[in-house]
Amino acid sequence: MAVGGVPGSEVTIDDVKAAEVIWGRSVIKLKGNTVRREGKRKKQSIVAVPSELIKIHQDVELAIDCFFVNRHVFFTTVSTKVCFTTVTHLANRTKEAIWAALLATYKMYLLRGFRIVVIKGDQEFAAISDLAVALPTKPSLDWAAASQHCGLVERNIRFLKEKTRSLRHSLPFERVPGIMVVRMVLHIVKFVNGFPRKGGIKHFSPGEIVTGRRLHADDLCLGFGIYCQVAENVEPRNSLAPRTRGAISLGSSGNLSGGQVFLALDTGHTIVRHQWVVLPMPPAVIARVNLLGKAEPFSLLSLTGMAARLVIILRTQSSLKRTMLLLQKTSLKMKTSVKMSFLLLESQEWTIPPAMEPPGKLPSPQEWRWRTPPKQQHLNLKMDSDRYPK
Repeated sequence: MAVGGVPGSEVTIDDVKAAEVIWGRSVIKLKGNTVRREGKRKKQSIVAVPSELIKIHQDVELAIDCFFVNRHVFFTTVSTKVCFTTVTHLANRTKEAIWAALLATYKMYLLRGFRIVVIKGDQEFAAISDLAVALPTKPSLDWAAASQHCGLVERNIRFLKEKTRSLRHSLPFERVPGIMVVRMVLHIVKFVNGFPRKGGIKHFSPGEIVTGRRLHADDLCLGFGIYCQVAENVEPRNSLAPRTRGAISLGSSGNLSGGQVFLALDTGHTIVRHQWVVLPMPPAVIARVNLLGKAEPFSLLSLTGMAARLVIILRTQSSLKRTMLLLQKTSLKMKTSVKMSFLLLESQEWTIPPAMEPPGKLPSPQEWRWRTPPKQQHLNLKMDSDRYPK
């Protein structure tokens, strides 16, 4: 193109440049021409925290609790004075899993020179009391009474969920896979610890005090949820296998070569790569991520002016019946028109009769009719909340 182009073609160099700005680099060319490069060791931002500071704040009180995000359970801790937050994803909420997460956090503080003297939490952690009192620092245990909670960690959980919710709704996906939800929470925690917290030490962030590492610009080089083509190490080198694969960034891996964690779009598993090319997000990638996240619960209410759309994904016919009964008993208090869509992910589904705008109440489950294929179908119900009894 630069030396005259193809005779008879009206495409110019400016057209090619504009297309690359709009659509990004050619994925086909990347899959064929990408050359693998060795990872370079990144500069580490090691912080020398004064030993006097650690000595002054040596005795630490630790508040612990569990919280859920989309049915995924996390064990979290937050310390007084230092305000360092840890979050561990748990496969289950058993005594063994909780104790393993608490012990790993305890060792982290101990190796840094801190002494955990008090452990606070709810009554659900009373099962690990015999293990906690046997720790080297002999911490005192402060379990909240029934129907009470530990305010310090509860407020911190609320803060984490607010930031996670903001990050979630910055993504273009309707549903996200479970591993992306987990990585999203861990990504938020890393940045929460990267800056001084209110009530903590002014001139050092919690992460600098406990881990000795400062947040670096390399940690910000790739945003969460960005579509990329990542380089693959293909063996043998002379095969026709693609040199890249599509993936979604899930944050920094923390290794010395500046690697990033990605969600591989072909397998749905996480991979770590240090070489990637950022591309615009095409609709096919969004559809693929939505498909990978089909097992996640989904209820999205989006408001546009005075109109709202409520989308609920249901898994069984019984859940549909329960939802309709609940809607009959619950009044809609929003002064707006609400459009509801039910998506049943089964081979047989409930459908709504054609004319379904009753003047006084929602349709009963008996008014729904049985229908077979297609396997996935949106069921729309438009409701005006002002027409229903409060």
